[in-house]
Amino acid sequence: MTLFRVDQIIYSGKIYVIITYHDQQDCEFHSTNSVQVNGITYKTKAVVALTPSTDFEEPGFGQIQEIYIAGSSVYLYVEELDTEEFNEHYCMYVTSATQTFKLVNLQSTASYLPLSPYKIAAFPSALCIIPKFIIV
Repeated sequence: MTLFRVDQIIYSGKIYVIITYHDQQDCEFHSTNSVQVNGITYKTKAVVALTPSTDFEEPGFGQIQEIYIAGSSVYLYVEELDTEEFNEHYCMYVTSATQTFKLVNLQSTASYLPLSPYKIAAFPSALCIIPKFIIV
């Protein structure tokens, strides 16, 4: 098992990612707009569940901004979304952008299935997520 540390550097609005392995050699990521893993396609602007729902909180979501590949690992650079509510009438989560970004390993997400965000007239400033499965 290889141990490594992921560092992200933001310079002039562009994100550079460096992996430092235990032997101090650096490895660059390859950036892409979409990737297919086990038959499931992940694209930029899709949404992934970052944290599962609990009895006290709604699930946490992130919108994919960039996709990085290093060897057989896939990393998603996501903008965290603030889950405002679950609207029972529309059966959807109402979220808003937080301007907070983070790099997550695809394997560490709460669900392996990506979700499509929607803009709905009833919530003009929100990003709406209609779950096609239960996020627990």
